[in-house]
Formats: sequence, structure tokens, C-alpha cells
Amino acid sequence: MAEDRWNEFYATGEYERCAYLAGEEMDEYVDRFLDGSGADPESFASVGCGPAVTEFALAERHPDVEFYCCDLSGDVIRDDREVADRRDLSNISFHVRSLPDLDMGRELDIVYCMATLYFVEAIEDAIEALYDHVKPGGYLIFNYPNEATREWLRDEPEGKREFFAPVASGTNLLTRAEIEQLLGTDVDDYWEFVGATELQSGDSPAVFVER
Repeated sequence: MAEDRWNEFYATGEYERCAYLAGEEMDEYVDRFLDGSGADPESFASVGCGPAVTEFALAERHPDVEFYCCDLSGDVIRDDREVADRRDLSNISFHVRSLPDLDMGRELDIVYCMATLYFVEAIEDAIEALYDHVKPGGYLIFNYPNEATREWLRDEPEGKREFFAPVASGTNLLTRAEIEQLLGTDVDDYWEFVGATELQSGDSPAVFVER
């Protein structure tokens, strides 16, 4: 189970605190998105936040925005809460939640889910759950695995392939057209919108959609 793998990964507290996919630039891309879209959110949810490097950086720069961060690992959530306390950040909170049965009990202006859907077998249910948590007029931003992700994974060590089991088996691969059919609306390319052309290689597509 994904929950067991991630609980084991975070249990020792010796994991690297890093932002996945594009490192420290990930928070800059969020700011570019906010500027380019004209979004002025009061609330921002990050689903599958992990060490929350991106989220901490954003919370410091946007003190008037409430950041609601969640992950399925209670260990990383505990660690994140300790970091928030040390930094005296009152506008960011951490919660144990998981996909696809996500229940944050509310809708938020931005729902953000990066480097997380790789590990979710019921990916369509997960995307619908994310979209259901977006306020009308708000945005959902997420990346997802596709056939190119599976091809990339074939060259990785066996342990990594086991960690990405749903991708390796082809269980949760999607296309942009399938996402649009699922949500019943067009989606736009997130990497293109934020000027991250180096991430448009095809094996880590990301999209955004206004609700």
C-alpha cells in the first residue's frame, strides 16, 4: 500500500527536505501562476505536501493567505508542524489526509497537487476529489503520470519501480484528453503557463483548470 511505503519513508526523520520535480523553483512557478492568472487567493491547499518546502516558502511570502497542507504520512505532518512552529508561521497548518478519499471539509481557492498522483491507483477518483474541493472561480493545479512517465521508470532501479508501482503497472496512466473528459472541461498546460519549458519533456505533465 502507498500509505505503508510513505510511512516507512518518513518514519526515521532522515529524509531530505526538498521540493520535488523542480526544486526551489516550484514556489516561484506558483507565484508566476498567481500573477499570470490574476488569482488572488485567500486559501491554498496542498495535497501530498511531503516536507512542504514549496508551501513554507509561499506561506512566508504570502502572510495573508491561509495554507492548508496535507499528506498521508503522520510522521512528515508532525515534522512539518514542528518546522512551522520554529518559523512562527501562523498561516500554515498541516493535516493527515489521503487520496482518493480526500475530505478537507471545505473548498479552497487554490488546490495544488504535485508529485503525488504517481502513487494513487484510483487516479480518476483522486482528481475528482481534488476538483470537488476547489471553490467556484478557483483553480486546481496538478501533475499526473502518463505513458512517458512509465517509459522513464523502466530505466530506474527496481526499488524505485516498486515505489512507483501504479505507474510501473500502468494502472494510473492518463492523457490530457482523458482528464478533460473526466472533468467535463478544457484544461491548460501549467508548465507552459509559468514559463517552465524545461519541464515540458512529456514524462511529468502538469495542468490547471478553473472551476
